Amino acid sequence: MEIKTALANGLASLQEDIGAYAHSVKPGTRTDWSEWLWDFTLAKQRPQSQLADFKMSMVDRLLVTAEIEWNTKYDQIAIDFQKLVFARSDLKLYIFPKNTPENNWDIAQFCWNLADVDQSVGDSYLIIGMPLNSLDPKLDVYTWRNPEQLQKQEVSA
Repeated sequence: MEIKTALANGLASLQEDIGAYAHSVKPGTRTDWSEWLWDFTLAKQRPQSQLADFKMSMVDRLLVTAEIEWNTKYDQIAIDFQKLVFARSDLKLYIFPKNTPENNWDIAQFCWNLADVDQSVGDSYLIIGMPLNSLDPKLDVYTWRNPEQLQKQEVSA
């Protein structure tokens, strides 16, 4: 819940025409709809007369689509990550629980291989291994823009 709340509070407040779509956020967090296709979506919106009565805007462009998977079993990773591969968003974000450095790298490579489809050429990916406790507060961050090589960075939380 805290990750989606932080994303909604931090990103959706950037511009008035940016909408956040997520469920399981802290009460009082501004979101435009609940979860919409992905665990978290940030979208550029525009008014649409047919939706005005429902106090909704039309999604014009997906800026960020995110999947957050706390299970490190590869079948569960594949199910969530493949939803991102076929999203048409400016950035695809995947968050998983940080484990051993070797396992984190294996997960990142697994995701990179799953993204190797025609639909995904030129897409930007950000994969973050989140610490589960404060003993190791560094984030493991992996990025690529297909078909470029996977890159790893360490970032202090």
